[in-house]
Parts: sequence; structure tokens; C-alpha cells
Amino acid sequence: MLTVIAVIYIGNVTIYEYVNIGTNSSKSAIIGDYAIINSRVCIVEPVNIGTDAVIVAGSVVTKDIELFVIVGGSPAKKIETK
Repeated sequence: MLTVIAVIYIGNVTIYEYVNIGTNSSKSAIIGDYAIINSRVCIVEPVNIGTDAVIVAGSVVTKDIELFVIVGGSPAKKIETK
């Protein structure tokens, strides 16, 4: 029997309602300090979300997010730098 344990490292962040964070592997998702994850965001891969990043409501995150950026869409793409 194979057991997969995914660990999510979360810093000092703001996470709104109905956010799904899940991975299909044993790799970890890391969310940096002061990140803001708005409502109905899905994080579907083991990603690194940078410090002070903002994820717009309804986005699907499949890749790493840089520091100090605003991302949105499905899949999430850079909209603006803070």
C-alpha cells in the first residue's frame, strides 16, 4: 500500500472562503508571508506562492507565483506587479 502525504507550509497569510489547496504528489505547497488568496481559488499543484502575492478570486493556480505580483485567471497568470 502506498501512502502519500502532502504538506502545506503556510506563512502569515490571508485566505478567504472556499479555497481549495491540494496536490497529487508528496511534494509540498509553500505559501509565503503576507500573501492574499481570495475566494474560490484552487491551488492544484505543489507550488510556491511568493511573499506579498495576491491571487484574484476564482483563479486556478498551477505554477509558482513570484514575489509581489497579482495573478488571476484559469490558469493563473501575472496581471500586475505590486
